[in-house]
Amino acid sequence: MKKLLLLITLFSSFSLMAAESDYLICIDPGHGGSDSGAVGIDGDARPNEADFVLDAGLQLKAQLEGHGFHVIITRSGDTYPSLSDRSTQANSNGADRFMSIHLNSYSDSAAHGTETLVYATGGTSGDLGIEVQDAMIATMGFFDRGVKVRTNLSVLKNTTMPAELSEGLFLSNQIEFDYMNTSAGVTAYATSLKDGLCAHLDESCSSGGDTGDSGDTTDTADTGDTTDTGDSAVVARVIGFAYDDAYSATDTDHRIAGAAVTLADSGSYSENMFTDATGLFKFENVPSGDYTLHFTVTGYLSKDRAISIAATDDLWVSTGLTADSGDTADTSDTADTGDTANTGDTADTGDTGDTANTGDTADTADTANTANTADTGDSVSDEDSSEVDIDTSSDDEDSVDSADSGDNDADVADSGDTVPAVSDEGCSVVIL
Repeated sequence: MKKLLLLITLFSSFSLMAAESDYLICIDPGHGGSDSGAVGIDGDARPNEADFVLDAGLQLKAQLEGHGFHVIITRSGDTYPSLSDRSTQANSNGADRFMSIHLNSYSDSAAHGTETLVYATGGTSGDLGIEVQDAMIATMGFFDRGVKVRTNLSVLKNTTMPAELSEGLFLSNQIEFDYMNTSAGVTAYATSLKDGLCAHLDESCSSGGDTGDSGDTTDTADTGDTTDTGDSAVVARVIGFAYDDAYSATDTDHRIAGAAVTLADSGSYSENMFTDATGLFKFENVPSGDYTLHFTVTGYLSKDRAISIAATDDLWVSTGLTADSGDTADTSDTADTGDTANTGDTADTGDTGDTANTGDTADTADTANTANTADTGDSVSDEDSSEVDIDTSSDDEDSVDSADSGDNDADVADSGDTVPAVSDEGCSVVIL
C-alpha cells in the first residue's frame, strides 16, 4: 500500500511539473504555396520568405509545445491559406494569442533591421508587440526599427485576440539574408518569438525546455543557452568582438556588426553565427582542441585565425578585420563611418566645395533633395503619417515605410509609387 501511495505521489508530482499551459497560441507562417513572399538577395531562387518563415514557425510550434502550450498553426507545408482563413482559424479555435511570422524586402538593398507590427499600441496587443520586438533585438542583434501600428493588415484587423506580426529581417539585404539562410539564424528567430511571448505572458520558458525541439543544436551560438547541447565534453566559451583593425578593439564605434563567423576544427565540428549589433560573437560549450575562426563580411577582407582551447575559462579572441582594398580610394573610412559627405574630400565630392552641406544635388544622400526620397522625405508628401500602405489585393497585407539611414527612427510618408508591390501581409519597409 505504501508503494502504491508513493507511486501515486510521484506520478502526481510529475504531472504537475509537466502541466499544460492554459494558453492556446495560433502561429501564422506568412505566404506559402504560389505566394513566395519577399524574395531574397539572390532573386527568385529559393529559399524565399515563405520558406524561411515556415521553418521558423514549425520550430516555434515545437518550442512552445515543449513548454506546455497548446498550439495551432495556419500552415505546416508549402500551401497558401487565404488571409481570411488564417484569422478564421484563430478565432474559431478560441486562440489566446496570434503570432504572424514574416520577413522584409525592399528595392534598395541597404534597407535593414527588425520590426513588429500591431493593430494598436497600448493594451494587450501593444505589450505583446513590445515584448516580441525586444526579444528579437536581444537574440538576433540587428537594427531596432521598433513597434509600428498597422490598421489595414487583415490578420491583425480581423483576429479577435491580441496579435502581432513580426518582420524579422530584410531578405533584400545581403548581411541579413546570409544570417537567415543558416539553421542558426532561423532557430534564433523562432527562439526570440518564443521568448517574447513568454515574457508577455509572464510564463517561465527557460531555454532548457527547447532541447531537441527544433532539432538544431546551433541555437546556442546565438542565444547563449548552455543547456541545449547536453555535450559533456565542452570546456570553454569562445567570445570576442570583430572590429576594424585600423582602430583599437576597445573602440566601440568601429566594431563590425553582421560579420559571419565560423568556428571549425579539422574534423566534423563546425559552428556558424553572425556578430550582433555590438560586433560580439560567442560560441558556447566548445570542446578542447585546435580550431580556426573564419570571418567574412562585406567591405572587409576575409580572415582566418587559429586558436587552441585547453581550459574551462572564457577564451577572448577579439579579431581585427582589414578593410577591402577596393575601398581605399575613399580616404575617410566610409566603410565604417559614412562621414565623407561632410569632409569635402575631393575623392568623394569632386571639388564641389562640400556640396553635401550646401543642399546641391551633387550629393543627395545627405541632403533633403527630392531626388532621393528614400533617404530624406522633405518633399514627397505633406502627410504626417509614419507609413504608407500599398495593397495588391483587397485583403493585402503590404505596407511601406520610407525612412532615414537607420541612424534614427524618423519615418516619412511616401507615395508608394517607387516601391515594388509584394503579395500578402507584412513586407513593410524602409530604413536604409
